[in-house]
Amino acid sequence: MLVLLTGELGAGKTTLAQGIVSGLGAAREEEVTSPTFNLVHVFTGKVKVYHADLYRIESGHDLETLGLEEAFAEPGVVLVEWPDRLTFRTNWPMIKVEMGHATAKSVGEDEGVRSLCIFDASGALAGGAAGEETERKI
Repeated sequence: MLVLLTGELGAGKTTLAQGIVSGLGAAREEEVTSPTFNLVHVFTGKVKVYHADLYRIESGHDLETLGLEEAFAEPGVVLVEWPDRLTFRTNWPMIKVEMGHATAKSVGEDEGVRSLCIFDASGALAGGAAGEETERKI
């Protein structure tokens, strides 16, 4: 499964990745950190999980050094932060999670509230009507 995590800095991409990795039994939440400088972290448990951060990727050569081809060669889950830096050509199931800070008007003054939209590979909003946005506190 390929999970693309998009959103501005501080939107909660790594926090969501911590929950996913922990929920899959691949590592404890506190063991999951942002791979901004390492670029890819690999967690092996019940399921093998790759957590990649493409924020610092500047060229196609940089992408080749990541070893993501290995990730797609075996069953597992690949979480990618800043996926807009790479075009993914895979027949793996894919979802895209768009994250952002919820507007203060819609949630009061709680700064810990994020908006999440989850899309399937076709671009359709998963679990809702096209264009419908739901907000969840994380």
